Amino acid sequence: MFQHPKNSVQSFNNFKNGPSNYGGRSVSDDQFASKVFGDIARKDWQDYKNTFMPVHQLFSDAVMNDDLTKQQLERVPGNIEQQFAQVQGQMDARNSRMGLASTESPNTASSQGLATVFAENQARSHGKERRMAAIAGANITPQDTRVNQ
Repeated sequence: MFQHPKNSVQSFNNFKNGPSNYGGRSVSDDQFASKVFGDIARKDWQDYKNTFMPVHQLFSDAVMNDDLTKQQLERVPGNIEQQFAQVQGQMDARNSRMGLASTESPNTASSQGLATVFAENQARSHGKERRMAAIAGANITPQDTRVNQ
């Protein structure tokens, strides 16, 4: 048969016959356990508010802020112009190797405009989806909250 070690039996007897209060609460009170649990819950809530709420607020501010989307929108026209210039340069080099005159397609300006509008709409859409995913509790990486990159 299992026997308790003397120390555990002795500590139980000490608790049973020991102090009549614990943490300022009477052990003989019928609501002792619920009051102690309430004290623990209040301390946990204070700890959460002091430790984690500021971090949550920083994250929320970073994710809900439109600065990243605005910065991406500012870069779109330059990126589109650079891509179209690169393609035009490749076409000019190919034409010159074949002895042809370099010409610009009449649809280049409208294509560039459409590409710019499409890229800006995609950036806005991604920003909205990122914010909605953060609200829903998705796993947002630190890169998604950085600005000025």
